[in-house]
Amino acid sequence: LLISAILFSQLVSFLWYKSVFIFDKPRSLGLFLLTFFCGAVGTLSVVILYPFSSLYGPTLTAALATGMGANGLVTTILSLIQQPSSKSPNFTVMAYFQILSAILVLCFICFILISKLPSIQSLKRRDQTTQTVYESDILNEIDVPDTKSNFYVVRSLKSAIANQIYGSILYMTMTGLLPYTSKIYIESTASELYFWTNLGGVAFGSIGRLLTALKWRFYEVTLLSFVMTPMFLYLFVICFFGERHPRSDINIGFGIISVLLFSIFSVLYGYQDTINYHLAAKNLEGPLIERGSRFVGLANQIGNLIGSVIAFTLTSFYFS
Repeated sequence: LLISAILFSQLVSFLWYKSVFIFDKPRSLGLFLLTFFCGAVGTLSVVILYPFSSLYGPTLTAALATGMGANGLVTTILSLIQQPSSKSPNFTVMAYFQILSAILVLCFICFILISKLPSIQSLKRRDQTTQTVYESDILNEIDVPDTKSNFYVVRSLKSAIANQIYGSILYMTMTGLLPYTSKIYIESTASELYFWTNLGGVAFGSIGRLLTALKWRFYEVTLLSFVMTPMFLYLFVICFFGERHPRSDINIGFGIISVLLFSIFSVLYGYQDTINYHLAAKNLEGPLIERGSRFVGLANQIGNLIGSVIAFTLTSFYFS
């Protein structure tokens, strides 16, 4: 999976500008196809890497989730350095993708270190903050039989799975609609406010994921969904009904509120998204933990798909 990510990132860096004529118009067919395959790698990583991290306890799961949340932060900061909209960017698009490819190579090396080196294996195995039967058996390399059905796993994680789908729908819908909140800002500040809203979202989302590494954890994921809903509704209403005010200070005020709300929303979503995987270790035992993590990951991707379809439909028809 990680090798595929490196391969596709290299192909994107060389083929992103290649176009072919389809329906009498030049279209970036290579970019579209490679975007699809890169997205497939990202989707598979959720349902493969989280079950892998569940074998090592909550600390590695929180670290993995923080890294996944920080990927948007890394690309945003890199884009800020590049200045792609300026007349003379600091480096080319190919260089941008090559840098990201180098980061993926570093990720691959880290994976090898975690999964192969005995010293790191021993360190990770000692770093257990929950002592379930399964984790103790991992330390002793004892096989635990897996006799429970998938229905039992889903029923044991019904709250985590339902909230994972719901939270992912909210987040992906909001991410797709977020650029349209800038229509209420004056033109000179629209792009800047959108940038800070996006940056606040990815940065604080990583903070929320990192907080799950603490010994005390808040497992009431339904309450987190309840708190996130009014924030989502406010930003949703701004997208559809927000109008530019004659006074620029009022527009800036709305912009600051949007940045703060989306940042808080991202903290809660990042925390909820990661704590759902911890619930698999809390509610299940033995090899069921790994299987439960796969179902939570699947729920995440189902919610992402639904949210993406909603955002695509609204932006394609309503806003057009």
